[in-house]
Amino acid sequence: MHIMMVCSFPTTRLVGGDSVAANNLARGYLDGGHKVTLVSISPFGFNGPLKTILGLDSIGFRPDYGKRAGRVLREFLDLYDPKALAFFKQRLQEEQPDCVHFQGLHDGVSAYAPVVTKKLGIPSIVTEHGVVPICARYRLEKALDNRPCSGPSTIKCLLCKRHGFPYKIPVLFRNQFYKKFACASNYIVVNSHSCRSWLIANGYPPGKVSVVYYGLDASKFHPGNLSNQHRGPASPFRVLFVGRVRAKKGIRYLIDACAALVNQGYPIELDIVGDLDPGLTGCVFVRFLGPVQRADLPVYYRQADVLVQPSITYEPFGLTLIEAMACGTPVVATDLGGMPEVVADAGIILPARDSQALARAIEQLILHPDFARELGQKGRHRFECLFTLETYTAGYLAILSKIVAECQGQKGLLSIQ
Repeated sequence: MHIMMVCSFPTTRLVGGDSVAANNLARGYLDGGHKVTLVSISPFGFNGPLKTILGLDSIGFRPDYGKRAGRVLREFLDLYDPKALAFFKQRLQEEQPDCVHFQGLHDGVSAYAPVVTKKLGIPSIVTEHGVVPICARYRLEKALDNRPCSGPSTIKCLLCKRHGFPYKIPVLFRNQFYKKFACASNYIVVNSHSCRSWLIANGYPPGKVSVVYYGLDASKFHPGNLSNQHRGPASPFRVLFVGRVRAKKGIRYLIDACAALVNQGYPIELDIVGDLDPGLTGCVFVRFLGPVQRADLPVYYRQADVLVQPSITYEPFGLTLIEAMACGTPVVATDLGGMPEVVADAGIILPARDSQALARAIEQLILHPDFARELGQKGRHRFECLFTLETYTAGYLAILSKIVAECQGQKGLLSIQ
């Protein structure tokens, strides 16, 4: 099967969970013997042939309207970008893929693109890595006043976008167009039932929205030699954070929780693996390790006593959670989005924006090492059952094989008629 994968993020580097998941899936497709053509369309990308981080040939396109026109047209272009669509249509006609897999429809990959594939008779699916079609600020679970958000409404969203929302067109108006275009694909695939529920609640047809969990290569993310990980009683308890160092990730609450435990006399060491230095001074228990190569990440997970994901805004999945679980490391996460679904009983789930609850959870793991070890084992078992690369790839290939077979069947009927 010839699969064209279309994305808006760079294929030459990893910039978040969605790009990691897409590259993992491309590897899964290739390992399954399928042909993969990669197309990257982004206003922040590059034109021409590129080599991806997997060493695959990719073609990049950067729609350019100039600074002034681009600023005016920005909020329309992710719905309908004529330059991006013309390039995409040309690639379809040249490559003639069996199906198209869109990795989102934002920031360059026009939402109208599935309509183009449908008109050309090419089946397609859209992977939504979050709930951006509904709320680009990811404030579905907690609004600015810390109350649960019941969903988008014109007045509420207009007020919310004063705090950085990039679009001036009313959210509901945009969502109607986005939904219509995205539903031109055969299926919309999301990474959690939480995301699926939000899409369906906002008018997406239940029969068109499927769930396929992210997956990882178990040969790379694994517990390793556990006998080498035992440390002396005087060794610090290592708390790990992996991700983008942003306020929405709740890292301030994690630092406050660790500081409270240090003040109580617990030997805590907080390791932060991320893209930006939090700029902390005076926190001797914090080590900023900066961005690290993905191949080295499993080592950090194995050396940690717990991985904490303290996000204070909606997390559709939480890729770092299954990375830690795969390595047998206990996880602690907040109760937002798909994270409780991913962790289940293999970790500790607690309220967001609560540093005291976070401190109690970490203290529980310090005082009860057997409980921590049990959580690590449960996490690894859950990973093996649900989140391997093989399971991840098989879920998508089942959907793609189905829509390709249906398309070929329809063409066969038309030729007979």
